[in-house]
Amino acid sequence: MNSKNRSWVLVLGVLLVVMVLTTLAFILKNTHQYDEINQSINIYGISLNDSEEKTLDIIEFEGVHANCVYGYEYAFEDIQLNVGFRSDNKKLRRITLRSTEGQAFNVKVGMTISQGGAILLENGFSKGQSSYRYKQGDLEFLLLSSDGLTVDGIQVEIMDASYIKKVMSL
Repeated sequence: MNSKNRSWVLVLGVLLVVMVLTTLAFILKNTHQYDEINQSINIYGISLNDSEEKTLDIIEFEGVHANCVYGYEYAFEDIQLNVGFRSDNKKLRRITLRSTEGQAFNVKVGMTISQGGAILLENGFSKGQSSYRYKQGDLEFLLLSSDGLTVDGIQVEIMDASYIKKVMSL
């Protein structure tokens, strides 16, 4: 092999190593990010970005399956829980709770909207497009309320812009 060919092989080898390391760093960063987020969520022991199989095993209730805009979901009326999954990788991307049996970022069903909003701001969220929406990176937190005063439910959702764009273009 002449020196010109060896140079190309070396350049391609270095590029391959850089691509592999970048991919691994991205995966580890996202895993670490979800670990931190999930430490602040106490809803029936489930965690964002878990597999469908693991999530359903943990819940142990019979859910009603339905398709939704960004994938599919299961509704568990007995425990007032709804979970949504991505259709491409079957990972948990949304948790909606209307029960007092859990909390996320110390926000609970039954507190006032203003209390919930203040807690989310203290936890590093910023106000979203309405007084009920809060964002932190690709995580969106929604305070659900029927009267505009009391939190009737909480929703935590991963809003992956590239996935949403892909789904919306189908």
